[in-house]
Amino acid sequence: MKEKVLEFLACFCNGDVDSLSALLAEEFCFKGPFIECTSKEAYISALNEDPPIDCQIEVVKLFEDGEDVGIFYTFKKSDVTTPMAQFFKFNEGKIAETLLVFDSGVFASSKEIGSKL
Repeated sequence: MKEKVLEFLACFCNGDVDSLSALLAEEFCFKGPFIECTSKEAYISALNEDPPIDCQIEVVKLFEDGEDVGIFYTFKKSDVTTPMAQFFKFNEGKIAETLLVFDSGVFASSKEIGSKL
């Protein structure tokens, strides 16, 4: 499961929405500071509207417990660098839900304002 989380984040940072989509369960749920989605279709639509490109992630800690994976990382995009934590829950090998936590205020003080990630 850890490998799929790293693949998810790599796809996210590269703007590879099609490959990212293949990792998600149809009933995928996402909750984060800027958006909440209750379906794979809604999440992919949000990513297509505001593509997550040109970012980098440096893993601080990655851990797995059964079908749950947690990751702490440093997120970098343009002039923003901030710690983030993300929890992934898997179902039958697909990412079924994720919770993303970070200080959204760092984006308001940068030129990235308005970006949903």
